[in-house]
Amino acid sequence: MIVLYIIAFIVTITEFGDSGYNQIGNLIAIPLFFYVFSINSAASIMFLRKSKSAIKVPFILFCLITIISYLRTSNPDSGFVTVLMNELKFILFILSTVSVIIQLNRNSNGFSIRSKENDKLMLILIPSLFVVINFLMYLLDIDFFSNTQKGDQLGSSVLLYSIVGLDVDRVNFPLVGGINSYGTFVGAIFLISLCMIITEKVNRYTLLFLVLLLSCFLTLLLLDTRSAFAIVFFSFFIYLGFKVSNASSLLFMAWIIGFLFPIILMVKLDAIMSNSFLQQFVRGDGDVDNGNGRFIIWLNCLLELKDFKVLHFIGYGEYGHFGSKVSQSWGNLFTSFKNPLLATSHNVVFQFIFDTGYIGLVVAIWLFWIVIHESLKIVNYTNDIFYILGTILLIYFIYVGATEAVQTHRSTFCLIIICILSVFNNSEKLLASRSHTLDSI
Repeated sequence: MIVLYIIAFIVTITEFGDSGYNQIGNLIAIPLFFYVFSINSAASIMFLRKSKSAIKVPFILFCLITIISYLRTSNPDSGFVTVLMNELKFILFILSTVSVIIQLNRNSNGFSIRSKENDKLMLILIPSLFVVINFLMYLLDIDFFSNTQKGDQLGSSVLLYSIVGLDVDRVNFPLVGGINSYGTFVGAIFLISLCMIITEKVNRYTLLFLVLLLSCFLTLLLLDTRSAFAIVFFSFFIYLGFKVSNASSLLFMAWIIGFLFPIILMVKLDAIMSNSFLQQFVRGDGDVDNGNGRFIIWLNCLLELKDFKVLHFIGYGEYGHFGSKVSQSWGNLFTSFKNPLLATSHNVVFQFIFDTGYIGLVVAIWLFWIVIHESLKIVNYTNDIFYILGTILLIYFIYVGATEAVQTHRSTFCLIIICILSVFNNSEKLLASRSHTLDSI
């Protein structure tokens, strides 16, 4: 069951770069996800129906709004059949993930919220395999799919290597289509591996996590995604701070600052980058003057939203920045893209508004807030720091989302869904454990 889920997951987050390959990928992933879901279909549906967790309502609303957004896609390259197949695959991915989580937790003892170490690590290792496979394919020079949209600034030297005098070209890996979007995904795996290796006892899995850590580190170096690197270490220090102090306020403060991060960048970036050490990481004048083009994009987003339209409530569907035509104001910044007008707003808040409207944004904020709140309750109840990883990951995604539209990239979005469902399940187990304790009194 787990093996089939892994295959389907890897196929789902692979960007083939060709509509024919994408359809073949759908034909592989959809039956596999359906089979995995069917194994525990009754238990999965019952879990979603009868759950009393506070995460249930915002999560279901979030999924429904996302599904509707995909159906209303503004992507000119998506035909009717492709949209329907992607929609079915996304729905089955959610249901099969619930099924897998239920299967993993069947090894737990009664109402105990602590899972076996194998079970807790499984959901981490599934997406991690994609990073390792992609890195090995790069080393072996295997690229089956010749993705046509390889992102911007390919061929330029890796900045972090050039600092130490090495001339290495920036790399786009075989199974992905964009540099920064993949950097976000790899950064999440790198963060988890870092936390597990340095602060947790992973016993016989130490070698495995070291391989993951090295693969992610080298991948991020070759991608040359500076923001992912910086936010990984920022999130890691938040994790350490929480581990030492157990202060819930630290996580909530980080959560709130994350949404203000773009404003902080626009106001303080010039002062921050005046530091002689940080200047080494500047690619050009545009990095400081306009945030590598992001300030221009965000200003045009604000100008578009300044004049209220009814569609701002419900959004324009997936790739809403294209549907609203606001991306025409920044398409000239992405001339190396196959379709420059599909380049995102590079901000999770703006992208939620353009894709799902103000309604979708409110639901997303509500969901993230509840997930973090529930995570903290789980950690306080079990004294098991593993469960805080879900919260740290969400904080990581919020900060990355300040400069990237993470929800438009299927690989990152799938990882977010797994993270939320894991916390959702453990929140439900906590309620069951408390109920069992009360009944026994």
